[in-house]
Formats: sequence, C-alpha cells, structure tokens
Amino acid sequence: MANDDVVWCKVCDEFYAESRIDVLGHLREEHTLSERLEGLLYKGQRPEDVAADGGLPTETYVDPERGLWVPPEFREFDTQVVIRTPKSTIQHFNSKPLDWYYGLVTEDDFGSVDDLRDPKNPDLAPGQVSIKPQGEDAVTLNVEVYPEFRTDGGSKPTIYLAGPVAAYQDGGAAWRDQITEQFGDEFVFKNPLNKYNVPVEDLTIVDGAGTSTDGVVSVTELVEADKDLLEQSDGVLVGYSDVQSVGTPMEVMWAHERDIPVAVWLRDDTAHDELSPWYRYHADTVTDELEGALHYLWGNVPDAAREVRR
Repeated sequence: MANDDVVWCKVCDEFYAESRIDVLGHLREEHTLSERLEGLLYKGQRPEDVAADGGLPTETYVDPERGLWVPPEFREFDTQVVIRTPKSTIQHFNSKPLDWYYGLVTEDDFGSVDDLRDPKNPDLAPGQVSIKPQGEDAVTLNVEVYPEFRTDGGSKPTIYLAGPVAAYQDGGAAWRDQITEQFGDEFVFKNPLNKYNVPVEDLTIVDGAGTSTDGVVSVTELVEADKDLLEQSDGVLVGYSDVQSVGTPMEVMWAHERDIPVAVWLRDDTAHDELSPWYRYHADTVTDELEGALHYLWGNVPDAAREVRR
C-alpha cells in the first residue's frame, strides 16, 4: 500500500492501513492520554524521517517521561553502542537490543553550549544525538524535545474554544465545559463565555463602547475581549455544528491571518465536503474526532510558543 494511504502510530512503530477513525480508536484503547496528545498520527511516511537516499532516519525526539526515542534501525547492536549528546557520552554494554526509549538521555542533555555545564560534545549542540553501534559508522540525528505535560499551568498549549453562541439556549456552554473538564490537565482553554457574569442566555448586547454591567455588554467590549483571548491562544478549536454562526468564521479567519493553527471539530453529521469553502480554506484541519483535533493542535503549537514554555 502506498505511503499516502497509511497512518503511523509512533508509539507502536507500526503502520495502520485502516481508516483514521479506526486508528484513533486504537490510540484510545492502547495508549495513555498523554501519549495520544503528543502528535502520534502521521499520514504516510514523514519525509524528514527518511534520509535522502531512502535509508536511515534523520530525526528522533525526547519524551519528557521516557527519554530518547530510539528508531528501530538503531536498537540492534553487537556488544556495545555509544550514544553522544551535547552534554554527555554514554557507552552502553549489553547483549540485548535497546528498548524503544533510552531513559538515560533526557531533555537536559540538549541546549546551547552556553546553557550546558561542561558539554562533552559541543559540536552536537543544541539539538543533535550521535548513535554509534560497535563496528559501524556513527549516525547523527536531529532531536526534537517535546514540552512536558504539566498540571500546574506550565507547559500546556492554550486553546481558544470557538463555536456558535446565539443558536443555542446555553450559548454552547455545555460542550466547552465538557472539554475543559476532560482535557484541562493537558491544555489551557480560553472560553469566551467565561467573561460574562451571567449565563449567556440572560445576556443583553448593546451598541457602542460603554462599560459592561451585570447582564449587559457592549458590542465593542465583546469583540475586543474575544480578540484578546485569541491573541493569548496558541491554537483555535472550533466546535462546529450546522447552525447560523457569524462570529465564529470571523474568528477563524482572524486566527488564520496570524498563523494561529485552527482545527474544526465537526460536532454533528456534517460531511467534510458539506462544510463551507471558507472554513475548509482557513482551517488547518477538519475532523469529526475531538481527540483528532486536539492531536493536531498539540503537534502544531507555534515554535515560539513552545520555546516560551520550555
């Protein structure tokens, strides 16, 4: 089967030729939530993982809990393998293959020369690892250090929850609250409904730029407050349903024009090809799986935001 027709689960080191929905089901059944949210799905074979000659991988990553992920091609060795990082050199002696993850190599092994204390291999800084099985040439891989999942408000992507408000009696509060409760340990969610001190169904919107009072908010304050929440966010999750909605498409376009990733989660039976071309053009991904949308946003948090959180 062609690479374009498969989806890869990185934890399993296997390709799954079933539908993407089936693969998401596999992830839910076989892997922890943290694993599912680390961007495990790749459609086909990632070009950056294959050398120009079609040979060995050129990239790997560090899991915050398990250490360096060792590509399958480097797990078998004869007697000894030497692993070099910017910070240290490790000689591993054993007759058994390496595990999927090598726990002695952590995110602390990588960084600029100035940030590392007595780096043993400064030529590998800031983000490379060298793996040399005995009797073979060393292979250098680029390393991506994944930001750690934390529950203290630290390294968690911030996601704006967009979606229809006026079309629902509760303003769409139920699905936003459910997501926040279910995934609040992995993400910081910006819920635009939280800025009101009354239920959205009791809210009155007035023209002008006046100061909000209990149950009353001005058009200017409402829109500017939502834009402020968008600016604070690393990504946008749209809880889409086929109802009249004017503000949500504007928020999607606003985010798109500022390179903020947008994932549209189809909450009803709307088919992808039934979605407005404006959504399909400005959204980065469209899916009927909530976890699939969150997978995408986690894996596409802008690099600048990742650096701030490290």
